[in-house]
Amino acid sequence: MQVADPQADVAASVYQWMLLTTPSETMITFAADSSAEQPSIALTYRLPQAPSKVLNLTAKAGDASAIASWGLPEDNGSMATIDGYDVAIVDGSGAASGDVKVTDPYVTIEGLTNGETYTVKVRARTAFGSGEWEETVVTPKAAPPPPSSEQECIPFLDTPPAGARAVADEVSGRQQFVERVKAYYEAQDAVLQGEAATIWQAPGVTARTPSTAKLSLLNTALVQERDALQEAGLVRRDSTVHLTDTVVRALPSGATEVTTKVTRSWREAPIAGMRGAAASTSPGQVEPSEPTINVHVFDRCGNMTVIQVALEVEEDSSDFFVTDGEAYLASKIPTDGLMPGSNARVALAPECTIVQSVDSTSDSKKLRLAKHLLVEVVGRSAWRVCIPKDSTTWKIDKFGAVISVYTDETFRKRAAKKGSTEKYTLDNSSADAISTPCFLVNVTSYQLAIQGSIAGPIPEGEVGGGVTFGQGKSENCPTQPGITGVVGGANKNVAFRSAMWWGEDALEARCWQSAGNTCSIQKYLQKTVGTFNWAASKGYKSSKNITASSAWRGKR
Repeated sequence: MQVADPQADVAASVYQWMLLTTPSETMITFAADSSAEQPSIALTYRLPQAPSKVLNLTAKAGDASAIASWGLPEDNGSMATIDGYDVAIVDGSGAASGDVKVTDPYVTIEGLTNGETYTVKVRARTAFGSGEWEETVVTPKAAPPPPSSEQECIPFLDTPPAGARAVADEVSGRQQFVERVKAYYEAQDAVLQGEAATIWQAPGVTARTPSTAKLSLLNTALVQERDALQEAGLVRRDSTVHLTDTVVRALPSGATEVTTKVTRSWREAPIAGMRGAAASTSPGQVEPSEPTINVHVFDRCGNMTVIQVALEVEEDSSDFFVTDGEAYLASKIPTDGLMPGSNARVALAPECTIVQSVDSTSDSKKLRLAKHLLVEVVGRSAWRVCIPKDSTTWKIDKFGAVISVYTDETFRKRAAKKGSTEKYTLDNSSADAISTPCFLVNVTSYQLAIQGSIAGPIPEGEVGGGVTFGQGKSENCPTQPGITGVVGGANKNVAFRSAMWWGEDALEARCWQSAGNTCSIQKYLQKTVGTFNWAASKGYKSSKNITASSAWRGKR
């Protein structure tokens, strides 16, 4: 800055030195008593504020229920991230009908009265307080009952089947649709528990049952999972299905949409009289394990399909990011090279004389830290299903994980300005990842712990200071490889990315048997934890952990 300039605004250069220059060779003394003008500096400090209003709040009416979704605030009010959202429901008289706190920009609301108009209010919350309320209105409406399964109906016709919806608007079919969804999962449990040989023998499943077509596609997988349990000397018992946060919506097309959270639990017990069988340490499983919208769609004839939709589909379009973490990792460790005729190595599996099929598991998790910043964590594993089968050994051929930090165009424009917060974030942040392979083992003596290790050498990696190995925290998770990212990112869509992968012969796990003791490896799970070391400003740095965990996958 030239000394002759009377003023300078350095608000955008708060992290840099300011150099004063002059073409004069005469010595200049600042703030001399004889100076006509004394230099001064004005500082404006902005105190941390609460976040601004959430964007684009919408509410969709259901049967005695509603679904509300919204976008992140444009301004967090400070360097703090959004901790969650407050949601309030107010009826027509102004009385509060509900008050909940959620972490995702999405909520289902139950217990409403059809025909009554409600106000849905939402505000964002950070460590520095809650923002202003944003609100919208919604009027729940009854969803007509589904047509009888005995009624003739052609799904693709424009007109509804005769008498299918010839009911008064106030007649609700909510409970009937909920029961149909629950029956869909109970039919699966009947096969898994051995109560039915196939899905077509499950109680309540007939040629006209709305879910029969969808269930028939699951039959092979259900039978294989049940048989794998029996080979390990176990049987599934006491299965339960619970539906919560349920919204039933009648669509203009004549279809009905059921959005619900499905909780399934069970226990695995030894088969009576079978030698060497041992009770599983697994307490059961909750599905889905990650936040998803489970949508069960019934067409105009009552036939059901199931769709799992990611949460961001219900969010504000201004929060949309194009992510490629799953495709990126799949390109590094593809499964096509594991089938017969490929150049896949068999160093870890010489006894795999026949490759029956290839199986894999993967999962991803996304977290928006701020309006223009998203973190994605992905884990992926793949292995060959071999003949003959060996229940004491499980070999994972391919294993990998990646953490990616994405920015949008607004962030990148701001980061191009020297001294900006976004520029500081790019220059001083980093991303790390740890991924843990876990195996569920059944043994008759619990001193027999699983033994396993990641194969060397250090795998390929996109960026990072090297791969580290650590001991797992439980007997089911024997090893814990991780990659440490370098500090500093790029002003691109993918600002930070740290990845590791083993393209072949990744992992071998064994449980050891001895006289009087038997063991079998039943299930596999991969758990990946990504850490974004976020330097939002000088003196403010925090580590945000995001966990992506696959469901337990049985050995076929």
